[in-house]
Formats: sequence, C-alpha cells, structure tokens
Amino acid sequence: MIHSLADEVNGAEKPVIFLRGNHEIRNFYSAGMHHQIGYYNDKTYSAFTRGNTRFMLLDLGEDKPDSTPVYGGLNDFTQLRNDQVEFIKKELASREFKAARNHVLISHIPVFGNTDKYRPCTELWGPMLSRAPFDVALAAHTHNAKFYPKGVDGCRYPVYVGGGYNKTDATVAVLSCRGGKLSMRVLSDNPDTRWTLNE
Repeated sequence: MIHSLADEVNGAEKPVIFLRGNHEIRNFYSAGMHHQIGYYNDKTYSAFTRGNTRFMLLDLGEDKPDSTPVYGGLNDFTQLRNDQVEFIKKELASREFKAARNHVLISHIPVFGNTDKYRPCTELWGPMLSRAPFDVALAAHTHNAKFYPKGVDGCRYPVYVGGGYNKTDATVAVLSCRGGKLSMRVLSDNPDTRWTLNE
C-alpha cells in the first residue's frame, strides 16, 4: 500500500475491517486467510453498527462465472450469492438496520457501477438494494476511480468506486461521522481523483 495514502487511515489507532475481494480468493494462500484474519459469524459477509451508522459488507465472489475453465469446477459463488439474498433480506428488516441513522453498503466488486460484463449481483441483489435507505455505497475492483452521485444501475444513493493499485491511480476513501452526519474525503496523488463528499 502506498504510505502517502495509507497513513491517513491510521489503522494503528482505529479499527480496520477486512473485506475479501476476488484476488484474495485466487491467490495461493487464499485458503489460509480465514485463519489469519477471521470473519464475523464465520462468514465473508456481515453487518455491524458503529456509533449511529450501520454497515453492510457483501462478498460478490469472483468476477467470472463458476463455469470458467480456469476455476476447474471448484468454485460455487452462485450459492454464496444466493445465501446472501437471505442475509440481505434479514438485515434490511432488522431492528439494528432500522434504528441506525446512517447506512453504508460496502463490497469489493461494485453492486452498482460495475463495469464488468459479468454482473450477477446487480441482477440478483439490485432490486432489493437499490431501494434500501443507504447513504452511500463504497466499492473497488474496477481500478478506475469513479463517483456516481445517484442513479447508476437504478441505485437511489451515491456510489463511490475506488481507484487502481499504482501510485497515480490509487485512492483511499475516508468516511467520517460528526454530529450524526456522514462525510467522505477521497485521497489521491492524482488531483483528478480527489473528492470531498458531504451527505
């Protein structure tokens, strides 16, 4: 990680949540990640409340169909996505979600604003999530920083997709809540991908 951006996060002093992306699924040590990091309720997706903000973290799996030959028939992300349908329904109806003042949706692959040709979660989850009262959705994956104010793929709230992995394209989104209101700064060494967003 680029220190000029990562140092702003201050992970040594503040809680850090790890969310699995598609490259963490692929690499040679992916099977061992669970033992190094751990997952809430033993799932790679979850929801939690911090202050007056409810966070929903979703795992979209891989960015290609399970039938892709390189996966060798070992993937079943279709089932993982279907399992999360029930999780999403329960979470949106939960007392914790309804009681929260602010709501943030987080995923590595964007549910909305995904530029991949294969977008099963936009189709599967989109009808439920696009109408939900989220204040913002945060994602990554495309390696191209983009902010959608509202309306992308029928979504009714802003969507921010983070930048790439090299110094000129990398971004870090810093979400803050002060006085009960969310705000977000996007840090980057590239002036074209710096934003300050206030809800």
